[in-house]
Amino acid sequence: MEKYPKAIADEFNGIEGERSYKNLVFTFNLNSVDKFNEAAQILLKYDYIYRGQRCYCDKWKLQSSFDRKYPNIGNRRKDKLYEIFEKFVQKLGEIRNFNDIDFKEDTIWAIGQHYGLPTPLLDWTKSPYIAAFFAFYKTSDDFQTENRVIYGLSRGLKLLLNYEKQRYIEFDNELEIVKENFQSTQNKRLENQQGELTKALQGLDIKSIVDRFSRKVEGKEYTKGEIFLAELLIPDKMREEVLSFLRKREISHGTLFPDYAGAVEITKQELMLV
Repeated sequence: MEKYPKAIADEFNGIEGERSYKNLVFTFNLNSVDKFNEAAQILLKYDYIYRGQRCYCDKWKLQSSFDRKYPNIGNRRKDKLYEIFEKFVQKLGEIRNFNDIDFKEDTIWAIGQHYGLPTPLLDWTKSPYIAAFFAFYKTSDDFQTENRVIYGLSRGLKLLLNYEKQRYIEFDNELEIVKENFQSTQNKRLENQQGELTKALQGLDIKSIVDRFSRKVEGKEYTKGEIFLAELLIPDKMREEVLSFLRKREISHGTLFPDYAGAVEITKQELMLV
């Protein structure tokens, strides 16, 4: 049995909507919440992690906050990350009792990630519905977008990257799916959001990684219709309808931002104080 089974593009044929499949990426335009729900239910039968973004555009690629902030840093990327990490560890060390806990590197990056520090990590979730919330909970008053997007990334990509690398196909932009047992006392938001994290080792966006991978292995058996990256597009104008649907599933700011900082953040968003 395949370790990380993936959906096949043809499985979505029963759902009406414009779609395309190219270079292991499946893009599906959905114009109703019901159709999104049907597509999400298909993906949930397989091993994907999910991410929602407000804009399906070149402005917001599947990159970490660090790599968006420093897009042209080149070979200084590693040094800049080290500088941020060392300074953050220093400041954490000044917090009482912090040094009594054995924090690993990715745990420290995850803490910084959820409090706004530029990190090499990218947030994902085990739930396409939680991903949809993050795609839609903020307004789009500060920019124009036709569609918002929920991404589904196959966990099998990392496995195949390693497999092909061993067979002399080079992937210097390889990504990691972070494996850490985060305790709820360390990061309650990550737990409530069913959080997962990826780390791009060279800073390139994940869609580019999938595209390069597809070109290297074109014609192999596991490339025939298998979805390594799904893109579920939902019109921006459906924001209130999507959020209403999610509230019925008990997905809201109260469940995903269970702290004072979260309440402040949502208040600012809803009253457009940002």
